[in-house]
Amino acid sequence: MYLFSFDKYAWFDRIFKVETNYKLNVWDLIDHLWSIFLVLWESISFESLYQKNFMDLSIKPQVVVKNFLNAKTLEIVHYMVYQNYTSYKNVIELFFDYESIDKLLKLEVSKKVIPHYFDMSIEYRSSKIIFTETKIDWQQLVVFPDLWTMTNYWIMNGELKRYNWVVLHWQSTDKQKNLVFWWIKTWNISTLFCTYSQIFQDWKDLKNIVMIDCHKWYYKSQQDPRYYVPSVLDKFSESYWANIEKYWLQISDWKTI
Repeated sequence: MYLFSFDKYAWFDRIFKVETNYKLNVWDLIDHLWSIFLVLWESISFESLYQKNFMDLSIKPQVVVKNFLNAKTLEIVHYMVYQNYTSYKNVIELFFDYESIDKLLKLEVSKKVIPHYFDMSIEYRSSKIIFTETKIDWQQLVVFPDLWTMTNYWIMNGELKRYNWVVLHWQSTDKQKNLVFWWIKTWNISTLFCTYSQIFQDWKDLKNIVMIDCHKWYYKSQQDPRYYVPSVLDKFSESYWANIEKYWLQISDWKTI
């Protein structure tokens, strides 16, 4: 079994291999001797790099959060490591700040349930993207290449601010990101509008993905892991069995009802 450490390094990464008589459930968050670990799987990407990183689990670990990440999320984590030849610490950091896990867990204890407003169903009709007010029983993700594109769209469609949309981008605070992490995980929100760096969430039931201006170079991450967002969203679509729509539209092409 392999564990991801939130506060200990093992060579270049934070992965430890353990053999123990205690039952460890995959996807759980556990506490062992005042250190937090995420139980990954019995196999991981590039296993040969982690064979010497053994850790003693002679003392029984305590479960902090059950199913902290779901199976589909961890499938994407393993995919990102393998596809981009990178480390687990670099990939998991895309989902949450593991060095501030205590702040994330404190919000989980006292997380607020926000009211369910009507969300927007999204479809492509007559060369226009149409937003229709309706109640949806699944989650959807709308991705913009940059904050400028998102901001200009909001300026041109100011009347849409009254809907219960959740918006994330690189200027969002850590607290805002942590709250949205729990809201998505517990299905307190259904629609997330974000720039590309905020697509990595522990989705409960993602069924629709919309990607705006796919030609923009911003969709190619310039830092490790150097991922290409359209390819990652294709993996999201495959893992969650979600519909995906990719548009090459300018701001003037948008229409709302």
